[in-house]
Amino acid sequence: MSRQGLTAGLAEAVRTSQPEHSIDAMREAKKGLLDFTAASFAGRKDKGIQKLLRLIEDEGGTPLVPIIGQGKKAAPLQSGMLNGFIAHALDFDDVHSDVRGHPSAVIVPALMASAARGHDERLLGAYIVGVEVMARLGESIGSRHYEKGWHNTGTLGAIAAACAAGYAEELTQEELEKAIGFAATQSAGMRAQFGTEMKPLHAGLAAQAGVLA
Repeated sequence: MSRQGLTAGLAEAVRTSQPEHSIDAMREAKKGLLDFTAASFAGRKDKGIQKLLRLIEDEGGTPLVPIIGQGKKAAPLQSGMLNGFIAHALDFDDVHSDVRGHPSAVIVPALMASAARGHDERLLGAYIVGVEVMARLGESIGSRHYEKGWHNTGTLGAIAAACAAGYAEELTQEELEKAIGFAATQSAGMRAQFGTEMKPLHAGLAAQAGVLA
């Protein structure tokens, strides 16, 4: 199958999914959001956050989205980066074995930005879609991607965040295909940077990429 065919297939699967019909999935999604909240609250005082706050204050923008634990709001793209960083700052956030990474730290910040723009009715279902996409991408690429030095949270997360936000915002097939492509071209993150502030920033940049896409 061509790359275009794979993108179209993923977009169609996202667009036509009905996660809200699964009681089990909705229950587990609520646990995921609770875990995200707890990890973010614990990481809210990380020193790296102040650097990012100074950055967005210098940049300006319309403050729409709450920044977790900071008593401040930021523009949607800025919030994705900041909230993703906060959630992954302590590395206590959820880990998915198929993803080989941290789905919620990327997906939830993107959905927070989407909700602030008025797309909040399908937030829980969109979260499920994002985790499912990230896990299936992880299954598809297997362990080699991670073993070669890539950080799946960043590389897979951008696409998953775009799919989640696309579902929340009810994008058309064509719009969703483009969003997936825009997210994929921004995918990045190297394991060589583990142990530095770049690791949580991978999650933030992936969330930001999903919002931008």
